[in-house]
Amino acid sequence: MPRLFCPPTFMTETSIGAVESDEIESCTVIKLSEQCVRKLLNLSTNKPSEMDNPQDPQDVNVDQEDDIFPSMERRSTPHPTCRVSSASHKQQVQPSDHPILRSVSSSVSVSSTSSRPSEMDESFPPIDPSSMQVHHDKVLMNGDSAVVCKAQFLTLPCAAKYIHPKVVESSLWQVEHFKKGCKIIKDWLHPNIVSFLSSGTYSDPKLKQPILFMELMDQSLKRFLDEMKVVRLHLQLDICNDVAHGLGLLFERVQEISEENDALKRELKCANDMHQKEKKDWNDRINFLDKKLKAAIEQQEETEKEKNEAKSTSKTMYAKLKQMQKQNDDYRDTPEKSDKFAKNAV
Repeated sequence: MPRLFCPPTFMTETSIGAVESDEIESCTVIKLSEQCVRKLLNLSTNKPSEMDNPQDPQDVNVDQEDDIFPSMERRSTPHPTCRVSSASHKQQVQPSDHPILRSVSSSVSVSSTSSRPSEMDESFPPIDPSSMQVHHDKVLMNGDSAVVCKAQFLTLPCAAKYIHPKVVESSLWQVEHFKKGCKIIKDWLHPNIVSFLSSGTYSDPKLKQPILFMELMDQSLKRFLDEMKVVRLHLQLDICNDVAHGLGLLFERVQEISEENDALKRELKCANDMHQKEKKDWNDRINFLDKKLKAAIEQQEETEKEKNEAKSTSKTMYAKLKQMQKQNDDYRDTPEKSDKFAKNAV
């Protein structure tokens, strides 16, 4: 096999056999794309004279060399806001199987027919019922305040999240809270975060409520751990790595959302770590949209209860305070060992 002309830092798998063992330790072996390997093979077969007598490195065209041996700087890089090293991203940043999601890798081209649905309007425009279908019988998660079920937006299978009708009727501020969370995450693009697709107002015959369409992830980490008896070490490391990637983006955006970060969750639990059940390659995605509606409702009800009690007892409270104040004044004027003290205590 002829020895291929490669720079000292880029070598193909086919050329490793032509290199001595002591030279391999000083080289960095990187897998080139199939197109680059074909160019190398064409150069070695069609132009043997040039390969036998290579040109001076100064005379080589820089553009041509870059096309044959693409530099690492020109390759697709991980998400710029992620704090995890690029080496850890090597296996994580992969093109998504989702037909409508924007890929992190710049080398993956998405056709115009699979573009993302229209961007979210701040006023949450009404959604045409003919363009989407919510499968209420296929519930993925049913919480105290919100429901996540399977849906279909246009021709795309996805997941829909909406607030319980009772919650919408009881407090309108939680609806605004839901919209605020959608506004925050709509521009977050990361392979380890559940992707935002679209949002709007769901025109229910009885009630109009906001609804969020997001990437379909049909299993949580909690359900996976309940079904699995033993989780191997390599899978545990993959889960931790994916979670670290997702949290890295959140830590980078803390300053940007400091005024509205109350719409995002502060704790990370297994129920919010999602992945695709049928997919063989593990890839966790974190769902950051959690408004803690149950705790907020309980806190609001407790505050209103205290206010109502204060209003109802404000008239009688004044008389009790005056009586207690009089007893304290009498106690100050009485010696400690007086019988009057014992009588008052009894």
